[in-house]
Amino acid sequence: ELPSAERLDLVERMCDRRDVPGSLRADLEAAAERADAPAPPPRPASPPPAAPTPRASRSTARAPRSAPARARTTHTRTFKPRTLDDIPAGTQVEYLGRTAVIEPPWLVLDDGRKFKFLNAAAVYVNGGVEVDGWEAWTVADGRSLAACHATSEWPPPEESD
Repeated sequence: ELPSAERLDLVERMCDRRDVPGSLRADLEAAAERADAPAPPPRPASPPPAAPTPRASRSTARAPRSAPARARTTHTRTFKPRTLDDIPAGTQVEYLGRTAVIEPPWLVLDDGRKFKFLNAAAVYVNGGVEVDGWEAWTVADGRSLAACHATSEWPPPEESD
């Protein structure tokens, strides 16, 4: 629980960041104002649920189908998980002016700090503001790691000095 003055100071510091959009700024200021207000009274207890009504029996006749079984198509989706192990070792990446190199299973920042997950590294670089690390980190040609992963086309690893 922060005192009102500290809370307003914290909101002002967050809003002064250049990467904070106006909509988030308004939300932060509104939340700080709400924090100064007294809590709303508790809601009254809800009445118990009504007893279930018996269902009408179903007719044994089936509704006609929209199309024969062979004419209907089935759509499936696949999920392709992404990890740092999918990125070639030595791939150089950049986010907000900070550079890093992929050394599976790690992303190693220019200051030597290691992260197992791109999102955590991006949040660290971004000062605690959550972002999608796969979209945030980019390779030398400007493509995001998400775009590189989707196409399986990676830039050649750069040799470090």
